[in-house]
Parts: sequence; C-alpha cells; structure tokens
Amino acid sequence: MAFSACRATISILSLFLIFIAGAVDTKEYIIIPTPQMKAHEKNTLELYLSLHVGGMDNAYTSIRPGNDIPAYWVASLPASAFAYLKKQPFVDIVPNGVDDGEPAGFENQRVNHTSKGISNGLGSGTPVRIHTSLEELRFLSQPPTIPDLVYVSDYVYSKGLRETFIYLADTGVNTNYQDFHRRAVEWVYTGLTIMRHRDKPTDESPDGHGTCVASKAVGNFFGAAKEATLVVVKMPDYSIAATIGSMETMLDHIAARGREEASIVLIPWNSRLDETHGLLQNPAIQILRERFKEMWMKGIRIVCAAGNHASLGRRTFSDTAPAIFSRSFPVFVVSSCNSDGRASPSSQMASLGQELYAPGSGIQCAGPHRPLEYHEASGTSFSAALVAGVLANLLASEQLPKGMSRHQEIQFVLNKFS
Repeated sequence: MAFSACRATISILSLFLIFIAGAVDTKEYIIIPTPQMKAHEKNTLELYLSLHVGGMDNAYTSIRPGNDIPAYWVASLPASAFAYLKKQPFVDIVPNGVDDGEPAGFENQRVNHTSKGISNGLGSGTPVRIHTSLEELRFLSQPPTIPDLVYVSDYVYSKGLRETFIYLADTGVNTNYQDFHRRAVEWVYTGLTIMRHRDKPTDESPDGHGTCVASKAVGNFFGAAKEATLVVVKMPDYSIAATIGSMETMLDHIAARGREEASIVLIPWNSRLDETHGLLQNPAIQILRERFKEMWMKGIRIVCAAGNHASLGRRTFSDTAPAIFSRSFPVFVVSSCNSDGRASPSSQMASLGQELYAPGSGIQCAGPHRPLEYHEASGTSFSAALVAGVLANLLASEQLPKGMSRHQEIQFVLNKFS
C-alpha cells in the first residue's frame, strides 16, 4: 500500500514537472508514425503526448479513412520531449513551422501590396457590369499576341452551363467586401482551425492576402470567374500541419458532395524551405505530397502559385512545395507576368514546356478592411487566382474537351493563352 502511494506521488510530481517544463519552453512539432508502427506503440506515444500537453484534446490528431494508425499528431512539446521522441524508432518528428520566419513553415506568394483608396468601379449594392478597364482581365480575354490589346475594353467570357467551385485554402477572406456582393460563398474550417478557435468567417492575414486572392478568382469587379462558387477553406496559419490539414479538409469536403469534376483547388502559398535545403526529405512534406497526389487521382484540378524567388538567373524554376510537385503529377503551376505579357523578374516557373503565365504584377484586388478599399499587389498568388477563375469558366461553359488527361488540359490552357 505504501509502495502504491509512493508511485502515485511520483506520477503526480512527474506531471507537475512536465507541466512546468512545457510552460517554460515549448515548440510545436509534427509527429509522424513510421509504416511499421504497431498499435501498442501508438498507445504508448499518445499516453506520452497526453502527459506533456495536458490531455490529447490539446494535441491534434489526423486520422484518415481506412487507417487505424493516425497519419500524424501535432503537439507543443519541450526540448526534452523532442529529444526523447527523436530517438524512438517508430516515429519521425519535425518542427511544424507555425511561427513567422521559421524555415519549416509556408508563406503566401505576395511580393508587395499598396492600399490605393476607394475603387470607382464599385457602386454600393449594385451588381458590377462586365465592362471594365482592368488590364489584367483584358489580358485574359485577348492574349497579347493579338495586336491592339489597348482597344479591347471589355472582359469577355462564355456563360456557364453548369456549377463550378473554387476551393481557396488560406487564412480567411473578408466576404463583406463589395466585390463579393451576392456571390455564392461557402465556409469550411480545418480541424486545426477549430481547435485553435479561429473558426469564424474572417480574414486573419495581416495584409488581407486571402481577400485579395479571392477577389481575383471570383470577384464581381476584380475577378475572372463571375459565376463560380467560392469555398473558403480557412487555415489557422501557414504551418506545415495547417497546409496538410487544408488538403485533407478539401479532399473530404469535395468527395462527400461528389464535386470532383466541378472543383478547382487554388493554392496561393509555398514552403519557405526549397529542394536544396532538404525539402523533399522532410517526412511532413512527403505527407503533403501524398495529399496532392490523392487529389489528382480523384480527378480534382489543382492550381498553384509558382513562387517569387527568381533573381539574377537563380532559382528560375519552382523549387518549393507544392509547386515542385508538378514534376511528378499534373498541377497548373502559374507564373506572373505584366499586363503586356512580360515575365515578372521575381516570378519562378514550372518546368520547360509547361510555363503558364497570367498577370500578377501591379494587379488590383479587394482590400481587407473597408468595403470599397482596393489594393495594388504583385505576386504569383494572384496569377494563380486568375487562372483558377479562367479554368472555372472553361469548366462551366464546357469548353474543356471531354476525355482529356490533366496533362492534356494543362497543354490546352497553355495553347489557349500563350
């Protein structure tokens, strides 16, 4: 009896010391099981994590359909716990990159933005006409290889025959902006977003990145797709786990509604880590790659920003995730150009033969704060948004020839807009 009481006292003391250690210095990690993990090893790991985070409700667990072993766990752990798990043969553990500037994390593909005040093209409560002077939309209607682009003053697209959906994974969108007036918008929250109590229909990025991207994809005035439904998949941040979680959420949401052939997934972010610094060897990035592959195998079209890291002839080709995945399976990787068709100096591109460009330099988009505020911004995020909108138009109007593979579709779009 005395021995049992002593053991209980030690357990309580251990929990107290764990709590103190976690409170002093913790960092968020992704814990990934090896393929050989056994059920009893999973149980041991979850007990260990539970002790360090105060119960498994404070750790995120990703369980995919048909699997007994979770795909990964996300938990904030002290350095001692990281060191211990690093030695275990049945798991890999890597930093989640949740903090800004952390090499492991992701970042949106915006180069800069400037608030330009109030747009004259928008009237309060009034649907916007297709007639527009926005150069980037004229570019989409009439490629710059055709003379006298300056005389084309309208953005022209074919009327949709069926419903399409653009799934945008980002940290939110300000859908109260006038550019989304009377537009169909759905909100979906990832598991991490709900766990971190950020499941509200708001844009939580400091520069309004999600709002700007959404307006280029589906905005009444600024966007390419005037009829597509916007599905905002809200991430809590740009950590690795948040990006994986966004892909899992979209996979499940699209499949549950049978929208595979009607959906376009828009990804306006890339990893900070590149391939020369071990990107593809990171086990968490390998999970992200598998989710993209699953999406492709289900027939879902994916549009990614190419990246903004080209300079002085270096890093010309996309070398960050997910754009780099296009080397393995078909993804629309979009580079940035000016409205006169010249490539933006900072823009990276997909591999030779798949260079797809859309305006992304000095474009106009919705601002994140006031309902009529607009921004001037640059980056491949916005080029990708425009292409996602064009794809939605092609799908809705049934202009994409049936029976094409995704590789053939990419070539079709290249030929159409090159």
